[in-house]
Amino acid sequence: MEERKLIVILNNKLTDEQLKEIKNEFVNIKIEYLPDDLQGIWSRISAEYFRNKIHLLARQFSFFIRQNNYEIAIIQGEIGITYALVNLLKYTNVYCMYPCFYRGVEDIKNPDGTIKVVQILKHAQFRRY
Repeated sequence: MEERKLIVILNNKLTDEQLKEIKNEFVNIKIEYLPDDLQGIWSRISAEYFRNKIHLLARQFSFFIRQNNYEIAIIQGEIGITYALVNLLKYTNVYCMYPCFYRGVEDIKNPDGTIKVVQILKHAQFRRY
């Protein structure tokens, strides 16, 4: 069986739990991350960018994904470019999904009277866009 390629387009690396789910769901999968130059762009999408800049960047990412024959993409990030990229890819054979989390909050009272709020995330599943 031929190896399938998955690209991770997130602002972080996958957790061990996420990797386990992927390997259980997809047989013979090769997981790759964006090259540093594209990761740098993805991680720093500015709120100052206008729609045309977002769409140009989404096309750049879509081209990279198709050029490198990725069949599966895990995509999550700034909502505008995520939406644009998923919309471009849904007309191709790229299976797009995103991670879902169980969320919790912990309040920690500091000695100076302030409260530190810690958000706790635990992977639940991947969902298809």
